[in-house]
Amino acid sequence: MMSFFSPREGQSRTLTFVLLVLLMVALGLLVADRLTPAGTLASISAGTSSNESNATEESIAVLPFAALSNAEADAYFGEGLAEELLNSLAKLPRLQVAARTSAFAIAEQDLDLREMGRQLGVNHVLEGSLRRSGNRLRVTAQLIRVSDGFHLWSETYENESEDIFQVQDEIVRQISHVLQIRLGVGGGEGRAAANEVHPQAYEDYLRGLDYWWTRDQAGHRQAAIEKFMMVTEQDQDFADGWAAYAMALALSGRSFAPHFPAGTYIDSVEDAFNRALELDPRSHRALAALVYWHTNRAIDMPRAYEYLKRAEAAEVSNGFTYYTASQYYFAVGDEALTMRSIRQASLADPLNHTYSRHEFLYAAAFGDYRYKDLLLTEVASCTASDCSPNQWVIAYSAALAALHAADEQEIQRARDTLIEVYSALGSAGFATAHQEYLIAYMDRVLGQDSGQAFWEKADFSDREVSTLFTLDAAILARVGRLDEALDLLERIAEGERFFANRSLPYVLSEGGLEMPEDIRRHPRYHAIWARPGMPAIELARRSNGTTAGLPLPIL
Repeated sequence: MMSFFSPREGQSRTLTFVLLVLLMVALGLLVADRLTPAGTLASISAGTSSNESNATEESIAVLPFAALSNAEADAYFGEGLAEELLNSLAKLPRLQVAARTSAFAIAEQDLDLREMGRQLGVNHVLEGSLRRSGNRLRVTAQLIRVSDGFHLWSETYENESEDIFQVQDEIVRQISHVLQIRLGVGGGEGRAAANEVHPQAYEDYLRGLDYWWTRDQAGHRQAAIEKFMMVTEQDQDFADGWAAYAMALALSGRSFAPHFPAGTYIDSVEDAFNRALELDPRSHRALAALVYWHTNRAIDMPRAYEYLKRAEAAEVSNGFTYYTASQYYFAVGDEALTMRSIRQASLADPLNHTYSRHEFLYAAAFGDYRYKDLLLTEVASCTASDCSPNQWVIAYSAALAALHAADEQEIQRARDTLIEVYSALGSAGFATAHQEYLIAYMDRVLGQDSGQAFWEKADFSDREVSTLFTLDAAILARVGRLDEALDLLERIAEGERFFANRSLPYVLSEGGLEMPEDIRRHPRYHAIWARPGMPAIELARRSNGTTAGLPLPIL
């Protein structure tokens, strides 16, 4: 029988070309076993990639195609075109491709090509532009060597807008030929010609991707899901449309799927995944998202393991695959593979803050707190004019690490930074979750009267399940509000969110935020761990020697 406790280990018809290129650049460097000062978090704090001096000749980054008009639609169309081209280039043998998040972040900076290549760890850049006039589309693409700015290849295409697939296919074919001659990679491979995709469906698909990559902005996550749903209605044979729709639903939760009839959320999400894999059995987006889905929501660890192996086989160098792998390995209690996987994700996409945050969260949960300073430094300059929700999450993560380490000086520093960031976000019109209870709990740990007074009157009974995290319950139990803590845990479990939150590594690790004994010995907590899928996780964690936060015998 296959063990899923500590494992090793179709053709997409999308027009993917460019943005995933960034994802593969750093993957030859993925053998580091512990974080070092020159690692991912340090490099992000400094604004550089951790693999900047190790770029191979066979490496490339794809930048967003510039829209030569002021039309908003053309801007996201240019980004979507680059992302689709990147995905295709990522399939070329032996070609290291920089990830979308990092490439797009670098493109926003005013850097020369040499510096851009240094920070991304690549020796070549593919860039281009597009202009639409009526139904006519003009696309220019050029491949540049960053060391000297030499143009290895350049071409201009002019077609009807409906022929964008042919343009992408031709770019992939020619780039593959150039790379084969110049760099010895590619071998003429690339994305095989796709069947026609409904033009409006493809337009909505690109817009949905744009919303998804900016999903921290108010309303964008819901807008992405709505766009992807429209895509599946407009073209029921578009595999990537189904994969994006299923992924967005799986990573968002039932509160973002009000269009599903009551009680049908799980079945509907899995139907979308099944449709995506029926059309493309090797869809890395669907396969990796299914790892997340069966690890965090519809918990089924053997199935999560099965999809993880399929995802690794389909797209070995994909950062999203490594990210979901880290969540699987953490769930089953394998520290070594958790850290290896999340570092691979960070190295594949060095400017992706989600990956870098989780690298820090896992490391701190396992006892490595060396990067609190880097996180706090990164958000120290946050002001009302430039603060973003991401900076709140970074400050929040650093605050949790300080609490978990139980270092009073660090707790005070993290608390002050958290308040500054929250104030700046409030002035900028952003809403943040958890600030009151987290700051109050830090005050209580520091022995301040205000912290104790807060807990005597705080009311959490009306909080939405979508904003609840297991940390809330751990803290409520620690301040003596056990019944409310158990109420929250039950609501979280009923919403399939017990494992789907960023604070879980601390709650299920030894330290200052571990789920307290009063919770772990309670029959209601035992009942949560008896829910479908949970006994397998408990058994796996115990088999891997990880018992923190697990149920204790009822007294």
